[in-house]
Amino acid sequence: MKSILSFNHYDVLETVYKFNPFADDENYELTPRFDVKIKYKDESKTVAGIIFTIEIGSPELIENPLYVKASVLGMFEIETDEDVSDKLINDLYKKNALAIIFPYVRSLVVDLTSRGSEMPITLPPINIAALIEHRDLITESIDEE
Repeated sequence: MKSILSFNHYDVLETVYKFNPFADDENYELTPRFDVKIKYKDESKTVAGIIFTIEIGSPELIENPLYVKASVLGMFEIETDEDVSDKLINDLYKKNALAIIFPYVRSLVVDLTSRGSEMPITLPPINIAALIEHRDLITESIDEE
């Protein structure tokens, strides 16, 4: 069975890497924070841009000596001649599309952090469906042009 969700392309929107080599504390915690924005082209929701952002540390380098931010935009489209339920659209974008785009974000974080003198940060694979259900991290909008 062919998927009705197409992944058209992705773009890196933003990367930030900050490091404070004078920080004393070596026992800092690097817990990633995720943010997802879904912007639909119109009310049919057949075309969507999904911005997946991850932040690690604090930009002020207060709690730990490292700050990393990476944002990736994935462009997706639902292609079908049949009516698609809102639940299916919701699942396709919020679960499937995020599962497709996460490896790009993960790879970007490894590449970005490998450029510094510290050990690269390799994010573990995550269960996107579980992440979505346990955290309110998605905002949605429809392009009003």
